[in-house]
Amino acid sequence: MKKGMYLLFLGLLLSFSSIAQTGINYKAYITDDLGNALVDQSIILEITIKIGDGMAIIYSESHNAMTDENGMVMINIGQGTPIIGDFTDILWGSDEHFLNVQVDIGSGLVDMGTTQFMSVPYALYAPSLGLEKIWEGGSPGWRLADTNPDAYGDIGLAATDISISLTSNNSTYGATGNYSFANGYQTTASGSQSMAGGLQTVASGLNSFASGNYTKAEA
Repeated sequence: MKKGMYLLFLGLLLSFSSIAQTGINYKAYITDDLGNALVDQSIILEITIKIGDGMAIIYSESHNAMTDENGMVMINIGQGTPIIGDFTDILWGSDEHFLNVQVDIGSGLVDMGTTQFMSVPYALYAPSLGLEKIWEGGSPGWRLADTNPDAYGDIGLAATDISISLTSNNSTYGATGNYSFANGYQTTASGSQSMAGGLQTVASGLNSFASGNYTKAEA
């Protein structure tokens, strides 16, 4: 039987399950052309990071990996065998960055498409932005240094918060959702993988985005 293969992104930010010291933990589900999980199988993943409108390649690496009993594979982007560039030289704040994944299950590389990075990788360059790593509610995340923690809700897991809140005793403002991102003034990114910017916007839905003034993006 001719083999095909599909790779299911578990929501781009969800796939980046955590930030490592020098990389990004990435998880994907591998199936054949009939939708059956490829279990306990050796595969090759080629990861490419592109930048800007021209999609220029700035980094590429290869991983030899093994799927588990459920067809899942986990790798750490940034710790593969380099093909082009140096992962530690990537300037995440300089432009939009995109991830391309190609997978080889034995018959050559298959291009699975390109998806834009959102907030999670930007924690890799957080110290250069004046952010500090904090632990609140048992979860690590990043927030602007020297801000009053009482003006924000607990930081979400691997969330990045560059928003401003001058209100004391507030438990909602900021990047409180897991893998969320908040900027602007008194914004709330409470949904997982959500983004909020502007003035008092709220992104509470899964993968939601709110911008402008007083807008809400709910589930």
